[in-house]
Amino acid sequence: MEYLIDLLLAFALGAWLAWRACEQRIARNMASDPDRIIALLEHIKRLQGEVAREAALGLDPDRENVEVRVEQEGTVWYAYRKDNGEFLAQSAVSLDDAMQRASDRYPDLVLWTPKPKESSQRA
Repeated sequence: MEYLIDLLLAFALGAWLAWRACEQRIARNMASDPDRIIALLEHIKRLQGEVAREAALGLDPDRENVEVRVEQEGTVWYAYRKDNGEFLAQSAVSLDDAMQRASDRYPDLVLWTPKPKESSQRA
């Protein structure tokens, strides 16, 4: 029983010493190269912004999220994958209908697109 208590105390002391050594190493790195730490924190902030943007768009982290590029030719809307240009769907009704058809065709994907500001038609 005494050996068990000694073993537990030695483990606790070792863990505490390792924790303190890690703390001092981090403090030394921060003091010696603050620009590196600032760059790391800015990178973390950018990643958090991307996560917040994806959450605002309703993207699902467990499924493949695909950005869709849309085109309008006349009255017909076409939806393509932005990353590889693969055709997804088309609709003569509306952009929302084209997106719904693409979602029906590819239920395992989360499809999203920024709403277009103007038609891609040419005069």
